[in-house]
Amino acid sequence: MDEKLNIELFEKALINNRPAFVDYFLRKQYNILQTIYFLEFKKTSNDKTIRETNALLNTTPSNDQTTIIDDQQKREREEDDANLRAIFAKKFLIKKLHKERMERSKVILFY
Repeated sequence: MDEKLNIELFEKALINNRPAFVDYFLRKQYNILQTIYFLEFKKTSNDKTIRETNALLNTTPSNDQTTIIDDQQKREREEDDANLRAIFAKKFLIKKLHKERMERSKVILFY
């Protein structure tokens, strides 16, 4: 399945309170920190540089010192990506999920 489609379906399942769909994504070990915000950020932010950096980090270096540096850079890149995912997941929770829930609770209160 397309990554963007998976993200959209998971977000809609959360917003519309569809536990069966949320359960499906969790069982297939979907990364719940992947959000549309994160995907858009990755596309707009220096995508070429990110790809080049990943390609450089995945090449086999000629000596041990380079291997240590590359491994450290690769770990730092993975940590940075994980932190970015968490930040954008928080943005999704606040801007979309919480907003939808608050609007629904207002509708329920008025009835």
